[in-house]
Amino acid sequence: MIDSGINPNIERIALRLKTIPESPGVYQHLDAEGKVLYVGKARNLQRRVSSYFSHYDDKSAKIKMLVRSVYDIRVTVVATEIDALLLENSLIKRYQPRYNSMLKDDKSYPYLCITRGCSTPAAATSRGSTTVPTPTAASSANSRTSFASFSNTGPATPWASAPA
Repeated sequence: MIDSGINPNIERIALRLKTIPESPGVYQHLDAEGKVLYVGKARNLQRRVSSYFSHYDDKSAKIKMLVRSVYDIRVTVVATEIDALLLENSLIKRYQPRYNSMLKDDKSYPYLCITRGCSTPAAATSRGSTTVPTPTAASSANSRTSFASFSNTGPATPWASAPA
């Protein structure tokens, strides 16, 4: 755990860390005015949020600046990692936190992929490229895959079909 010379609020933060569950969810680092500094998601909130406040010397300069500025932590527990991904994306767009420098999550926008024209259509989530080949789609010349990205207001783009 870091010391009070790095962050004078560490005692409050340490007490807060003890109350965070080991569940999937989204966490927000807040400054003294309640402004959101950073939004992140975690498979295990307890482990992920606590990691910011240990092994301080091993952190990047950006994370060190964030840790020095944190006054409080807000967490939202969700049922699944997919729910965490969608909520994180929505919160980043809403608050535009200073330390989420790309103003999106750390990988890419989430997509819902649905294969069509196959004997057994399938639905899956995807991150990144919308050219995701599937074994079923690859075996059928007529099959196509549809993609839709998510935002805090519903699909950000209309359904678009891409050849498989």
